[in-house]
Amino acid sequence: MSSKEAKAALKEAREAVKNKKFSDAIKLCNKVLKEQDDNYMALLVMGAAYQDSDKKEAATYLKRAVNCTTDPTVALQGLAGCVDDTELPDVCEKLLTLVPEKYAEQHARLYGVAARGTLDKALRLLEKEATEAGGEEGRKLSAFEYLSKLVTQNPDLDSTEPNLVSTVLDREIQNNDDVYQHDHFNRYLKLLYREKRFDRLASVAAAMHERFPNDIYPLEWICKLYSERIVPEQALASLLPQTLDHYLDRAVAVGPKSPTALLAKGKFLFDAGELVDAERILKRANEAQPSWSACLALLAEIYFRRKAYGLAENLYRNMRVTNRNYAIALMEDASEEKLREATACFATLYENDRSAELLFYWCKACLLLGDLATANRRMEELEQAGIEAERLDYLLALREKLAGNVDRSIELLSRHETHSDCLLELSNVLAGVDGKQEESFLAALKATKLDPTNAACFYRLGKLYLAQGDSLRARKCLEKGNHLSPAARNTVIHLSGLYRKFGEWDANAALLSTTFTLCSGAAWAQLLLGLHHLNRQEYDEAIGAFRTVLRYEVDNEAAWEGLADAYLGRGSYSSALKLFEKITERNPTNPYPVLQLANIKNTVKLHSEGLLLFEQLLAQHEDYFPAIKGIADSHMGLCFYSLSQRLVGRSRDHAQLCVEYLTRAIKMKPLFVCLWHQLAKILDTVATFPSTHSHLKIECGMAGREEPGHVLLKRN
Repeated sequence: MSSKEAKAALKEAREAVKNKKFSDAIKLCNKVLKEQDDNYMALLVMGAAYQDSDKKEAATYLKRAVNCTTDPTVALQGLAGCVDDTELPDVCEKLLTLVPEKYAEQHARLYGVAARGTLDKALRLLEKEATEAGGEEGRKLSAFEYLSKLVTQNPDLDSTEPNLVSTVLDREIQNNDDVYQHDHFNRYLKLLYREKRFDRLASVAAAMHERFPNDIYPLEWICKLYSERIVPEQALASLLPQTLDHYLDRAVAVGPKSPTALLAKGKFLFDAGELVDAERILKRANEAQPSWSACLALLAEIYFRRKAYGLAENLYRNMRVTNRNYAIALMEDASEEKLREATACFATLYENDRSAELLFYWCKACLLLGDLATANRRMEELEQAGIEAERLDYLLALREKLAGNVDRSIELLSRHETHSDCLLELSNVLAGVDGKQEESFLAALKATKLDPTNAACFYRLGKLYLAQGDSLRARKCLEKGNHLSPAARNTVIHLSGLYRKFGEWDANAALLSTTFTLCSGAAWAQLLLGLHHLNRQEYDEAIGAFRTVLRYEVDNEAAWEGLADAYLGRGSYSSALKLFEKITERNPTNPYPVLQLANIKNTVKLHSEGLLLFEQLLAQHEDYFPAIKGIADSHMGLCFYSLSQRLVGRSRDHAQLCVEYLTRAIKMKPLFVCLWHQLAKILDTVATFPSTHSHLKIECGMAGREEPGHVLLKRN
């Protein structure tokens, strides 16, 4: 086929394609290709002919066309319509070079490839288009728009393509006209945190706050960076356009219940030494997110620094943290149980902590327990470590006091009139010396002036005022001590006693309830509250309080007795009976539950059973007044019961025994009017008996006669 014939055939083939006579076009092109297998035009027409019917075949011819020309633009444009998504990005890349003005078309194709799931090559090309230096702005903008769509549609890209997503979002957050700008900010901040780009995170969070000043989200990121020390404070401050304090205050204002904001503000105040304000803010954080260890740890440290050791101990215990502060807080409780726990903690901590602070408090705990051997070893270590003179003398004074050398103890403590702890201990020592009460009081006053935020000082003053009989001043001191350290056991116990003395029942209930709330597990406070309710005849509340105590301390005998008494007071005799029987089984030597069992038996008119119990008590405890009175009550009840059964003789016998035991009781408690009333009642009852039984033998003194012996009273 000549060149002229080939041109004619190709012209005819093109017309056939236009007229959709694809088979004719294919035949014509095949004739040409048999002669010229690299005929560019023939290959193009073949690709066009197969475009609708067989894209794979079309792609084959178009690829051949690309390889046999220096300007494959047309072939590539055709190829772009028939290759699969794995090859299309390469075609688009070549077209972007050959026909750069048609970038929008290629970008759309690349977006389509990525949207259908073939992401890698398409993303790389679009990223290159968007970020290429010196590129046309319109072209870069087009690529960014498609990348933004892909990033929005594919959240998983955050983990697979973090750099690309970061590049896109960094641009998107600067577009104030974008309706999704807020979402882009949120996503970008999360991505930056995941990628540990914390400096950039701080800057972007500040920018988001400027754009959305009433949104807590960016402020919480700044708070998190600060409170968790992810970025050092000075570095963080340098990254923010305004002061750190400004962002923290704004966070608390925008999100008053945001635990993250409240924690950061509390930590800021703590670092600034403003412990009271820090405590107030951190309490709000704890209310917003209870049991958050980061918040509780700061609160515990604040309580420890303020010497509210009970609160600090409670928080450390709840967090299951055993550190030096916890051990010191245990020691300050001064109860034997807590002191032993403290020494065990110190011994464990000693393996990794040989500081003078730990040794000092360990030595003090050992001295309070009377463990001189361990205390002496620790004191030797302290002397070698070069401890301050006042602290060493304090320990030496405790040791001398333990050995009974009070004068030497006073001498050691008196050297340090500017040291609060020494003066406080001096006050304790002087209080035990006759004639030194005034000096003891002055030492306590000096200690309080030196350390006016120490609850122990006010407790000591309160005790001294109580000893002087000045209840009003004692109350003020104890209330101040309770304000400084709300969980101090001894302070609460003494203050509760004063409230009861003054009849301030509501204040007492509030004090005990608050103490128990602040110190979870402070069963002693709940026990006092139960006794308070029992005294007020608020039996349901008392039952609830005693049950709570028993959940914490199942072997608390006082709580068992209180619970039984509350049931008894409410009239639940069956429940009270079971409880007193259980208490008797637990401790057979305790007379109280047996006494109450006997009283209940009398109340429910089981006088014979009650009588046996009262007699059992009297056999074990000679001259036990409640048992004597109870036996008289039992015989009186049996007297009336026998009379109702018309057993007059038996009734008189019980009346006689009732008189004998009442006489014995009256001799012990002659001012008890109820005993005289009961005696009169039994005498009056017997006086109504028939004449054969209307007589009783009574001591002469009870009948108004002076001679010894007994007299027989008869009805006239």
